[in-house]
Formats: sequence, structure tokens, C-alpha cells
Amino acid sequence: MRKLSVMIVLFVLLYVAANLSVAYFGVWSTPINALVIISADMVIRDKIQHNFGFWYSMLACFVAGIATVIIDPSAGMIAVASVSSVIMAGTGSAITFKFKRGDFYSKSIPANTVSAAIDSIAFPMIAFGSVMIDVSLAQFAAKTVGAFIIIAIMRKFKL
Repeated sequence: MRKLSVMIVLFVLLYVAANLSVAYFGVWSTPINALVIISADMVIRDKIQHNFGFWYSMLACFVAGIATVIIDPSAGMIAVASVSSVIMAGTGSAITFKFKRGDFYSKSIPANTVSAAIDSIAFPMIAFGSVMIDVSLAQFAAKTVGAFIIIAIMRKFKL
């Protein structure tokens, strides 16, 4: 249980940092967040899901959304959009994990690609009320590349 707690705390800290960054710097910070923070969060969520189950990964999403609102109530819509899109993306990731064969690493790459696509479309639509093709494409590319790099590092060091 200690490992699960550490993973959820790390997930929540990264998640809150990404949400508050968007709340303070706006929509154009999302591709940078996607490369640096969200890609790490996606991999952590996959690890939580892989090691402990889907519902623990969804619990981490809800806790992170609530933490964002508690820390900065003005970030409310960003938190709502983030929780909603991460739950949708997490569900897509879970389905991909279920049907993909192999070890964590070979499942995580396609799962994160699906997750990145869903999150990159849903988040801007919910948070900002419109489809932003350029922002969504930049987010998708950054999340996919960032997750691939993190997974490659994890595989190399057998994490």
C-alpha cells in the first residue's frame, strides 16, 4: 500500500501543478505541460492502473481535481475539464491495456497514445469551450513523445 500511496501523491502533485499552470498562464502553456508534466502523469496513472487496478487510477484523478480546487478555487473550470478529460482518457487507456498483449511497457505505449488523443481533444473543449486544432495537435504530439521517452527510460532502468 505504501507504493500505491507514493504513486498517488506523485500523480496528484504533478496533476495539480499542470492544472494551476494552465489556470495562471492560459491555453498556450498546455503543450509545454503536456510534454513535461502530463506525459509523466499518464505513465504514472498507467502504473497505478497496471499494479493496483482501474479504480485506484480514477481515485487519483478525483483527488487531484479536488486538490486543485482547494488550492485555487478560481481554477475550478480547469479542474473540472481536467478531471473529466483524464477520466475519459484513463478509460481509453484501460480498454487499450485490457486488449493489448505483453508487458507493461508494450501496453503503455499504445495506451498512452489513445489517452493522449482523448485528453488532447476533450480538455480544451471542456476548459475553453471550443475545439482548438492547433493546441490539440501540439498537446497530442507532446504527450505522446513525452510518454514514449519516459517509458523508454523506465524500460532501460527496469522501473
